[in-house]
Amino acid sequence: MIFFFSFFNRKNKLFSIKDKILIINKLTNKIKREEICFKFQFSKTQFNRFAKKKPLSPSIPIHHSLLAVFFYILPLYQSCLILILKISIFVSAKIKIRMGKNKLSKFADMATYRNVFQYTFEDLKQRGFPLKGNWHSYFGNRNPIVLELGCGKGEYTVGLARLFPEKNFIGIDIKGARIWSGATESLRENLFNTAFLRTHIELIHNFFSENEISEIWITFPDPQMSKTNKRLTSTRFMKEYTRILQPTGIIHLKTDSNFLYTYTQAMIKENGLQTFFDTNDLYRSGSEDKILQIQTFYEQQWRTRGLTIKYIKFACSPKENWIEPDIEIEKDDYRSFGRNAKI
Repeated sequence: MIFFFSFFNRKNKLFSIKDKILIINKLTNKIKREEICFKFQFSKTQFNRFAKKKPLSPSIPIHHSLLAVFFYILPLYQSCLILILKISIFVSAKIKIRMGKNKLSKFADMATYRNVFQYTFEDLKQRGFPLKGNWHSYFGNRNPIVLELGCGKGEYTVGLARLFPEKNFIGIDIKGARIWSGATESLRENLFNTAFLRTHIELIHNFFSENEISEIWITFPDPQMSKTNKRLTSTRFMKEYTRILQPTGIIHLKTDSNFLYTYTQAMIKENGLQTFFDTNDLYRSGSEDKILQIQTFYEQQWRTRGLTIKYIKFACSPKENWIEPDIEIEKDDYRSFGRNAKI
C-alpha cells in the first residue's frame, strides 16, 4: 500500500503522469489477456516490458517492482473479495430461509397444541376470550394460577410447574417461536398444569378476570430505560396487574439490570408496597429457595458475562392513585443507552 500511494503521489518525480497512465493501462490489459500467475520477483527489464511503447524515464529502482506485483494481483484479490461476498450473501439467504421455515413449522405446531392460546386483538374485540374467568375448566381444578410475563422460551413456567404440581402456570409472550420451546417441553413431560398465551402484556386484562391470578413472575424483561410506560414494573403496569391479581397478590421480579432493580425499589417505596425479599446478588444471598434456582436462557447469558442477578418479591395491593418515582438512575452501561438520564 505504501508503494501504491507513492506511485500516485504528485511529488513522485520518478514517473511522469503519462508514464503512470501507460503502466496502469498495460498492466490492466496484460491481466485481461493472460492467465494470472504469481511472480514475486520482477526485474527492471520485466517491468519495462509492460510499457515498451514508451520508455520509462530514469532508471527504476528494483523496489518498485513491488508495484507490479500489487497491480498484477489486485484483480485477483478483488475477484476473491467479490466471490466471498457472493458466498456470504448466498449463505445468509439460505440461513434466513431456513429460519423462516423453522418459524413457520413452529407456528404450525402451536396451532395444534392444546396448551397454546393465540388470539388476535380483532378476535378479542369481536368474541372475547372464552376462558376469561373460567381457566379452571382448562386446568380441571381450582388451584392458584401463576403468570410468567415475557416468558420467552418458558423456562420458568416449565420449571415452576415441575416444582409445584398443586399450582397452575401460564407463560405469556408475543414471540410465538419462543413459546414453542416451553409448550413443546410441557407436552412431552405431560405437565397438565401449564399453558401458554401468545399476546401483548398490555392486553392481559382481556384474558383474566378480577382476582383470578395469585402471583406474577417478571423474568429478565427489557428495562426500557428510556420509556417508563413500557417498563413492566412501572405504575402503568401495576394498575393492570391489580385488575387481575387477588388482593394478596404477589409479584416477583428477577433481573440483571441494576437500572430496573433500582427503579422498582423506588416505585415500591413511593407507593408503600410491602417487600418480602430483596437482594442485589441472588446467588450470594444465601437463599436456598428452589424457585430462585431456576435459570432462564437470558439469565444464563448474563451470569456468563459476570453480571449479578437481582430479585425482589413484593405485594401488589390495589390502589386508587399510583405515584411514579421522580428520581435519577444511572443507566446500565452494557446496553446501547446513555447514562445518568432522568426518568
